[in-house]
Amino acid sequence: MAEGLIQDGETEEAAGLMETAEASRKISLSFCCFNVKARQSRRRRRHVAKDASSKNKTEEKGEAVAKDSSHEETEGKGEDVVKDSSHEETEGKGEDVVKDSSHEETEGKGEAVAKDASHEMTEEDSSGAFNDVVRLYSDSFQEPKKTEIDRLGWTVLRGLLAYDRTARDKSIAKKDTEPEAEDPFCDFESPDSLNPMDVLQACFLCCDPEVQQILCKALFTCKLAFPFIYSDREGQLTLSQWNLRDIVVEYRDCQGRYLETSLVSEHPFPVVCFARIGEIGTSKSKLLNSLLFKSSLDTFFHHDCNNGDVRRQCTNGLVEATVFLPSEGPSSTFSKAFVLANLRGDLLEHSKEFQAVAQVADIVVLMVEIKALESSEVLQAINILRHRQVLLIVFKKEDRLVKAEEIDFKSLPKEIIWAFRGMKSKNETQLLSEISKKLESLLAETEGLKLTALNQNASFETDECNHVLAESRTSAFKVIEHMNCSDSEMHEFKTKHLPLQAIWMEYSQLHKKENSSKAEKKDLQEIQRQKAEKRTTQIARCRNLSAFMKDFVQQLTNSCFKSEGGLPVQLLIQWEKLLFDEISRKKLPDLHRNRKDIRTQLQSIFQQKDTVSDAEDVEKCTSTELQKKFDYSLRQVEKTILEMSIGMENVFREVGQFFEATCSLNDTNKTFGCESEVLPEVFARLLLWGIPLEILDGDASNIPLTWVTSVLTHCKQLVGQKNILAVSVLGLQSSGKSTLLNTMFGLKFAVSAGRCTRGAFLQLVPVEPGSSKFDFVAVIDTEGLRAPELGLDKYRHDNELATLVLGLGDVTVINLKGENSAEIKDILQIVVHAFIRMKMANRMQDLRRRCIFVHQNVPAVGAKEKMMDQNCKMQEDLDKITREAAEGEKVASVRCFSDIISFDSDKDIFYMSDLWLGDPPMAPVNPGYSHKVTEIKTHILHCLDEKYKTFLGFDDFALRIKDLWTAIMSEDFVFSFRNSIEMKAYNLMESEFFDVKRRCDVQLNEWLTKTASIQLQKCTTSKSVHQTKERLKIELHRLQDNCETNGMDRLMKFFDENPYSEQTIQWKSNKANSLSEYVRSLGGEVTRKLEQFCDLQLLETEQKSKQSQWEKAIFIEARKAAEEMPEGCPDDEVEKKFESLWKKFLGDLPPERIEYGESVLSRIENFLRECYPKERQVIRDYLDQFNFEHCSGSRAEEISDLTEQQLFENDNNSFFEIRLKKRERAQQFGSTFTGGFIFSDPNENAKDEAKSELTEISNRVFRQVKTEVADISKSTRWFEETDASRVQKVVADGLNRELTDFKRATTTIIFEIKVVILALRYAYPHFVEFDQRFRDSCSIKAKTDKIKERIRNMFFNMVRRQSGAKIAADYVRDHLKKVIQDAINQRLKEKLKSKLIAEIGNGKFHLIVRILDDFSRKRKFKKILRYVVKSETAALNWLDEFIPEFLSQKPSSSDESRLLAAARELLEPILVVVTRADEKAHTESSGSLKQWIVKFCENVESELAVLPQDLETALPSNDSNIDLSDFTDFFRPAIEQIRVQTIEKYKVTTIYEVDRDSQGETLNRLVLKSFWGCTAQCPFCSEPCSKDDANHYENEKTPHTCIQHRPQGVKGTHEKDSKQLVFRNCELEVSCDGWSFRCIICRKHSVKTSSCAPEGEEVEKYHPYKNYKDFFPYWDIKPDPSNFGNKFWMWFCATFVKELGEYYKKPVDNLPVAWKSVSEKEALESLRSLRQ
Repeated sequence: MAEGLIQDGETEEAAGLMETAEASRKISLSFCCFNVKARQSRRRRRHVAKDASSKNKTEEKGEAVAKDSSHEETEGKGEDVVKDSSHEETEGKGEDVVKDSSHEETEGKGEAVAKDASHEMTEEDSSGAFNDVVRLYSDSFQEPKKTEIDRLGWTVLRGLLAYDRTARDKSIAKKDTEPEAEDPFCDFESPDSLNPMDVLQACFLCCDPEVQQILCKALFTCKLAFPFIYSDREGQLTLSQWNLRDIVVEYRDCQGRYLETSLVSEHPFPVVCFARIGEIGTSKSKLLNSLLFKSSLDTFFHHDCNNGDVRRQCTNGLVEATVFLPSEGPSSTFSKAFVLANLRGDLLEHSKEFQAVAQVADIVVLMVEIKALESSEVLQAINILRHRQVLLIVFKKEDRLVKAEEIDFKSLPKEIIWAFRGMKSKNETQLLSEISKKLESLLAETEGLKLTALNQNASFETDECNHVLAESRTSAFKVIEHMNCSDSEMHEFKTKHLPLQAIWMEYSQLHKKENSSKAEKKDLQEIQRQKAEKRTTQIARCRNLSAFMKDFVQQLTNSCFKSEGGLPVQLLIQWEKLLFDEISRKKLPDLHRNRKDIRTQLQSIFQQKDTVSDAEDVEKCTSTELQKKFDYSLRQVEKTILEMSIGMENVFREVGQFFEATCSLNDTNKTFGCESEVLPEVFARLLLWGIPLEILDGDASNIPLTWVTSVLTHCKQLVGQKNILAVSVLGLQSSGKSTLLNTMFGLKFAVSAGRCTRGAFLQLVPVEPGSSKFDFVAVIDTEGLRAPELGLDKYRHDNELATLVLGLGDVTVINLKGENSAEIKDILQIVVHAFIRMKMANRMQDLRRRCIFVHQNVPAVGAKEKMMDQNCKMQEDLDKITREAAEGEKVASVRCFSDIISFDSDKDIFYMSDLWLGDPPMAPVNPGYSHKVTEIKTHILHCLDEKYKTFLGFDDFALRIKDLWTAIMSEDFVFSFRNSIEMKAYNLMESEFFDVKRRCDVQLNEWLTKTASIQLQKCTTSKSVHQTKERLKIELHRLQDNCETNGMDRLMKFFDENPYSEQTIQWKSNKANSLSEYVRSLGGEVTRKLEQFCDLQLLETEQKSKQSQWEKAIFIEARKAAEEMPEGCPDDEVEKKFESLWKKFLGDLPPERIEYGESVLSRIENFLRECYPKERQVIRDYLDQFNFEHCSGSRAEEISDLTEQQLFENDNNSFFEIRLKKRERAQQFGSTFTGGFIFSDPNENAKDEAKSELTEISNRVFRQVKTEVADISKSTRWFEETDASRVQKVVADGLNRELTDFKRATTTIIFEIKVVILALRYAYPHFVEFDQRFRDSCSIKAKTDKIKERIRNMFFNMVRRQSGAKIAADYVRDHLKKVIQDAINQRLKEKLKSKLIAEIGNGKFHLIVRILDDFSRKRKFKKILRYVVKSETAALNWLDEFIPEFLSQKPSSSDESRLLAAARELLEPILVVVTRADEKAHTESSGSLKQWIVKFCENVESELAVLPQDLETALPSNDSNIDLSDFTDFFRPAIEQIRVQTIEKYKVTTIYEVDRDSQGETLNRLVLKSFWGCTAQCPFCSEPCSKDDANHYENEKTPHTCIQHRPQGVKGTHEKDSKQLVFRNCELEVSCDGWSFRCIICRKHSVKTSSCAPEGEEVEKYHPYKNYKDFFPYWDIKPDPSNFGNKFWMWFCATFVKELGEYYKKPVDNLPVAWKSVSEKEALESLRSLRQ
C-alpha cells in the first residue's frame, strides 16, 4: 500500500507498484533513520508543472513512489524512488535513493546519514536495548550541541525518555556553510530534512519490546501520541497492547470515584478514531490538539510543527493515539475517559488500516470534503462502518454554494457536523464546540471495549504475539498463577510463599541491638542465640521452598541465561511486575476505602464532643473501649493492606534472604529447592542490564550485606574491574527525587505520589568506552526524609539515611521543594554532621565528595539572581554548622563547609520549574524541567570527570556500603567508621612498598655476595684488602643511591598510577621518607657484612702464603709417591696409599689457633656495661659470682632451670621489695605504717611465696632464652655483641610481660640484670662453640682438608701415568668445582629467601595467615598457644619447620626440589661464563697454558674469584710440555662433569647444610627478618602488629593494627570474680561502655598519663577500654560491638575450649554459643579476606 495520497492522475500501474513495495520500504526507511547507514541523494532542481487538465488540479509535489527493483522503472515527475542499493541507480529527476551503507555510495550531494556513529545495536533483531538507550556518550559530558543526522535517532529517543516532549520535533542541525538562496518556485526539500514522525516511528521500530513499552509510557507522560496500530518491520499490521500495559491512568469518573488502572486491563475504554478521506483543506491533527487541550500543546504532530511540511516517508497509515482523562471541574472537555486515535493519511489509501480501525474503534470520526461525498468509493467506506458509531464532519474547500439536493443523505450516517455555513467555513471555536457536544453524547451511549480483547477475531496481530514476549508471558503466568486465590488466601500469601522476610525483619532488629555501641551488652549472648535461631528457622524454610518461589527462581534463572543481551529475563520481570500491579489494583482499593471509612467514623465520633451537652454522653463518645475498637480495626486493615501489598521488591528480597540463609550454613551438603550459588550471578546480570538492585531493605531498615556484596562481586566477574561514579539523592518525602533521577539518566525507578520508594535502590548506567574515566554511573535512589508514618523514630531514621546516602555517593544531589530551604535546614545539619563524621574517621583523607543543591518548583526567570542573598545566607549557615560541629569534635582544621566537601554556591545550586505544565491528569511534563535536569547531569558528569583521577570498582563499592552501614548501626559513627577502601588502598601500597624494599634488598645483597665477594677474594695482601674495601664502600654508596632512586621512581609511579591514587596520596611523603630510611638502614647492614667479609679476607691473606707452601709440599710429596707406584696398581691399593700419605700430610701441619678480635667473654662484658651503664658494680659482682669459664664445657641439655638459690641466696643487692595488701600491713604494723614498700622484717611467708613465684617466672623466661640461643647457635660467623643483645632483649621483654600481673613484689633493674647474666652464662658455651667452629673453619688445616679431593684425583692420574694435559685439566676442574660450589653456597641463601618470600606473600600479614592456617589444619593447640605468648619466636620456629619441607618439595611442573632448582638457577649462568671464558682464553693465550690460566681467570671474574696461582700449582716447571689443545680437549668435557657433580651434590643438600656452608644468619632468621618488621603487640591481647615496617609509626604516623584481635582468655585472662576465661575480643571491648582495663597495662608499656595511678599507689586503677586512644594513641583497634568479627579466634576457642580450660585451670562455661557455628574454612577465609 502506498504511503502518500493517491492522486487521481496517477496510473493504476504506479498504484500497484506502490502497493507491493510498501512494507519493505517502511522497514528500509526506518532503519535508514535510526540504525542503518542510509543515504539520500539530492533531488535535482526543477519546477513542477501544474497540469490544469488533471483531476482537481492537484499539485504533483514529490509523491513517494516505492518501487521494487525487479519492476520496470516508473518514469514520472516528482517521485521518490526508494531502491535497494544492490540495484542500478534510478536515473530520474526528483528521486531519493536510500541505500544500505554496505553498498556503493550513491553519487549525489547532500547525502543524509542517519546512523548512530558510536554504537551499533546488537540485541534481538538489531533492536535498541535499554542499556543502549541510557548509555552515556561523550556528548553527555558537555553542553548539548546541535543535533547531527548521525545522532538524530538517539537524540530523539533519549530526549523522550528524559520527558522532553520537544525532542520529538528535533531536526538536523544546519551546516555551517552558507545556505543557497531559497527559490519559492522550486519544489525542493533539503537532503537533510526528515519528518519527525518518520524519525520517531523509525526509533520505535528499532527498539526492543522493553524499550518500546518505556517509550510509549514516556510519550503518554509527555502527552504525545503513541503508536496504536502500526506496521512492524516485516510489514505486519500490529496493535499495541504490550506497549501500553505499563501506562497507568489515574482520574475521577463522572460519579467522582477515583480510578487507577492500566490502559490495557479489564477496565473498558472507548476508542474514538479520527480519519480523513481525501484532502479537507485543514489539519486534522491540529484540530485534535485543540479539541483535547484547548491550547497549543501538539499531542499529534501536524503541518505547522517543526519540519511538519517535510514529506512523510513511512508514517502514512500509522494509527497513533493518546488518552483523554477527565479532570475535576467545568474545565474538562469530556466527562468520560477514552482513547483518541488518529489515522495518518487518507483512509481510502490504507485498506488494511481501515479494516483495523473498523474493528477497534467504538466511534469513528470521519473528516471529508463535501465533493468527495459524490464518490461511490467514499460512500462504500462509510457503509463499511455502519456497525460502528460514526460521526461525519464535512468540510468544503471551494467557495461555492452546495445545495442539499446534491447530497445523498441516505448513504450518510446520522451524526453529521457541517464545518461550513453557506459559502464560509465555520471558525475553529464553533467547530470544536459542536464536535465536543456530539462526542460527549456518543461517548455516553458507548460502554467501550477492553483493550485486552481488541485482538479477538481481528485481521491483525498484537505486539504480544512476538515470540520472545509470548514466552516471557507464559513463564510469568506460570509464576503468578500461584496468586490466583481468594482474598482470605491472599492474606496468607507472604506467610506461605515469602516467609523469610518476616524472619529477616526480626533478625534485623536483633542485629541492630547486637551491633549498637550504646546497647547493654549483658544480654549479648542471648541476642546472638536468638539471631542464630532466626537464621536456623530461615534455613529450615529454605529447605522447603514454596512452589511459587521454586517456579520464580527457575523461570528467572532459565530466562537469564537464554540470551547474552538479557531481553528474555527483562521481559519476564516486566511481565511479573505488571501482573503483580494488576493484582494489587484489584485487591487493594476496597481495603483502602475500608480504612478511610474507619478513620471517618472515628473522626466523626470525636467531633460529637462539640455538639453533645451531657458530660456522660461525651464520655461515652470518647470512651477508651470505643477508641480501642476502632484502633484495632484500623490496625487490622493496615496489616491486611501490608500483607496483600506484594511486588517484585518483595520477591527479590526473598531471593536475597534465601541466599543469605544458605550462605550462613557451614554444612557442605546444602540441599535446597534450588541452586543458591547461581543467584548472585543472575542478579548481577540483571543489575548490568538495567534492573535496579535494592541495597537497603525499606521494610527491615537493614542492608543484607552478604547478598549485596556477592551480587557486586559477580558484576566484577562478569565485566571485569570497572570504574564507578556514584550519584545519590537526598530530600524530603515526595519531593520528586526518583523522578529527578529517572529524568536525568532515563531510568525506571518507581515513582508516584506519597512514600513510593522504600529503602535504597541501585541502578547502573553504562558509559561508552573512551568517553570518560569511569565505566558506570551508579545511581542510588532512596526513600524520603521526614516520613510522617515513621512517627518519633523518623529522626534517628533520617540521620542514618542521610549518612548512608552522603557516604555512598561521590556526588549527592540534595533535592529541595521551592525557594525556601528553611524546611530542610535540619536536614542540612544532618548533611554537615555526616560529612564531619566521615572526616573525623580519617582526618588525613580527602573525602572526595561533592554536593549539588536543586530547588524545584522555582519558575522565575531570574531565580538565581534573586536568590543570591539567600544562597549567601545558606552558605553562611553551612559554614556555621560546620564550625560548631568541628569545634565539638576538636577538629581545628575545618572552618567552613568547603573544607570537608566540594561545594561552590555559584555553580552547585540550581533552580528549576515544576515537573507538570498545568493540572493533572491531562497536564504534560514541562520541557523546561527536562532541559534543566539535563544541564544538571552535564554539570555533574563533566565536573567529576575532570576532577577525579580514580574511581571505585565493584568490590570497592561493596566495601563502602559495608563500612558505612557497620558504622551507622554502631550509633557511634566517628568512633566506629572504618574505610575499608582506604584499608585496601593501604594494603596495596604496603604490598608495593614491600616489593620495592625486597628489590633493594636483593640488589644490595646480590652485589655483596657476588661483586664485592669476588673482588675481595681476589685480594692477596692486606693492603689490597683495605684498598678494595674503601673502593667497595664508595661503590656501595653509589649503588645505594641508585637503588634508592630506582625504588623512589617506582614508588612515585605507583602513587600516580595505582587505581587508588587518591587514597594513597596521603601516605606519599611518609613512604618516601620510609624508603630512604630503609635504604640507609639496609646500606648500613650491608656495610657491616662487608666489614665481616674484609675481616675474613684479611685472615685469608695472612694464611695464604703458609697455605700455598703446604699445598706445594703436599703436591710434591704426592707426585713423588705416585711415581714410585707401578702403573697397573689396583685402585684400592692406590686409595690406601693416598690415605696414608694424607694422614701424614695433616700430621705434619703445625698446631694453629685463630686469634682474631676480642674473646667471647670480653665482648659479653663490654655489652653488659654499655647496656646497664649505671650498674657496672653490680655487673662486676654478678660476673664474679657466676663464673662463665666454669661452665664453658656445659651443654644445653645438661643445664637445668634456674633455682631459687641462684636467684636469691648470697645476694647483698636489694633487687626486689615485698608488697603486702594494705589491710594486712595495717594489722601487722599498726600506726607505724607510713606507706613505704621496704620493711626491715617483712612477713617471711609472703617473702618465700614471692621468691617461689619469681623463680617460676624467671624459668618461663629462661625457656624462651634457650630457644633464642639455639637459633643463634646455628649461625656460621664470628660471635657478635648483637647475639648477647638478643638474649638480653628476650629476658627484659619476658620479665616485663610476666611481672605485669605480679602483685606480691616489685622488682628493680638489679633483678633484671641478674637474670640476664644467668641467661648469658647459659648461652656462653654455645656462643663459644659456634664462634670456635667458625674460627676452625678458617684454619689452614680446614682449608687444606678442602683440597683433599683435588689432590686425590691428581694422585690417581699420576699413578696411571696420565698426560700432563689430563692432570692439569682435572686439577683445574676440581678447583673450579670447589670455587663454583662455594659461590653457590654464598649466594644460595639469598636466592632461597626470595623464593620463600614469593611463596609466602608480600608482607607480614601473609606470614601470620600462613602460620595460623598451618597450625589450625594440623590442630596444633600448644603451638598456637606458643604463638599467643611469643609470636615472633613461634613464627621463627614455624619457619624452621616449613622451610626444609617447602624446599625439599618438587613442584608439579618439575622433577627437581625447589632447593635444587635454585642451585641450578645459580649454576647455569656460572657455567655459561666458564665456557665463554675458556673459549676466549684459548684464542688469546698463544698456545701457552699459563697464559690460558691468566686469561681464563680474567674472563671468569664476573661470576667467580679464581686466582692464577691457585691453578698453576699443578703445572710442571715448564708448561710448554703441555699442549693447550690437548688441555682444552680434556677440560671442556670436564665442565659438564662439574655440572653433573654439582647437581648431584645439591640433590642431597639440606637447608641445614646451606646454613652451615654460608656465612651470616640462618635462612629462617633472614626470612623472618624480611617479614616481621614491627615487633609491637596489642597491649590488651598481645596479638602482634601486622605491619612489616619496624618503624612505621615513627616514620609514617600510621598506627599499629592487628589482623584479628584475640579473645583475652586465649592468653589466660579471666574474670575477677567468676574466674571464667574472658571470651571477649578487643574490638568488642573498645566499642562499648562498661569494660575497663587495669592501669598496670599502662605501666607495663611505659605509659604515663594524668589518668594513670601515681607511682607506688596501692589501689588498683582502671580505665575504660573505649578511651584506649588516650593511653595508646599509636594503636588502632576497629570497633565491633557484635563480638563476632575475629572468626579465626572464635573457631579456635570453640574447637579447643576444653584444652584451654585444662591448660589455664579455669572454667570456660561462658563461651558464646554463636562461636560454635564458625567452621575452620570460614575462620581461615576471614583472615584472607581482610587483605583482599
